[in-house]
Amino acid sequence: MIKNLILLFLIVLLFSCKKEDENLDLKYEVLNQIISEDILENKASGYTEKYLYKISEPIDLKFREKLSEKENEIIELPPPRSHGIIYLPENGTFTKDDLAYIKIQLNTNSNFAFKPTKIISKVEFIDTEKFKKFQKSQENYVSARDYWGKFRAEFGDKCLRNYSIPYFNKEKNICIVINSISCGPLWGGGETSVYKKTNGKWKVIQTLDHWVS
Repeated sequence: MIKNLILLFLIVLLFSCKKEDENLDLKYEVLNQIISEDILENKASGYTEKYLYKISEPIDLKFREKLSEKENEIIELPPPRSHGIIYLPENGTFTKDDLAYIKIQLNTNSNFAFKPTKIISKVEFIDTEKFKKFQKSQENYVSARDYWGKFRAEFGDKCLRNYSIPYFNKEKNICIVINSISCGPLWGGGETSVYKKTNGKWKVIQTLDHWVS
């Protein structure tokens, strides 16, 4: 009887434990490189804007819809968001095994808790809970100008620089990151970037789903 209870306890404990994130170190490796390069690029370009950084989790994943095959007709896809849908390219970059592995990461990423202390660069991250409350209060904002006026009153005269958690292929040498920047009503843009690790560095090999406002 006691042995059965001990066995039952061990089984419950086993299934209650969260699966360890095998890509955790890689995620921070990618994010650290992207953020440090972003800072260097801004300095080189002479940008004076102040940034708040945010790391978001995509909540869905699906293939890019095929474009219309009618001659001279292109159907624009909805722009991706760092908290929305990833449109994967149908160009052979990712195999079926890669896509299956990426879908598994949707579950492991749901347990991801971003730790700003793991970012080497000295940047300021937005208070996520405070931002969530702000977004909730602005669900029915009057205008984009009104929204940004309230944003700056709450968080200061800063732009929002957003990156998604990286998603990796099975070999862990290619990853997807959605990024965006928002500075005002008509000042923003973003894209989905595909990175490949070459000689120890993550380099962009493709960009998808560009959007601007």
